Amino acid sequence: MTFQIGLFEGLDGDTPGPEVAADYHEMLGSPDLPVLSDTQGLLLKNTPYNGRSLPGKCLLSPEMEILYCMSGHDGLDDMYGRIEDDLAQ
Repeated sequence: MTFQIGLFEGLDGDTPGPEVAADYHEMLGSPDLPVLSDTQGLLLKNTPYNGRSLPGKCLLSPEMEILYCMSGHDGLDDMYGRIEDDLAQ
């Protein structure tokens, strides 16, 4: 399993540019964790996540299909269960 972070807004609520992703990546201190800037607003337009509660998380299949989206700091156990369900199919 891999994780990546997609930023859909900057600290001021504006569209994040590449420099915002670079700053966030540096702040995380995890060189193997990719951070992407959604400069075209596609994350909120193309996922069930509405952006109101942070953080938002979406689970993608190996074929890049959205399996599940949620928000909040908890819920990883539920996501792991959904991964297991998808693998069993």
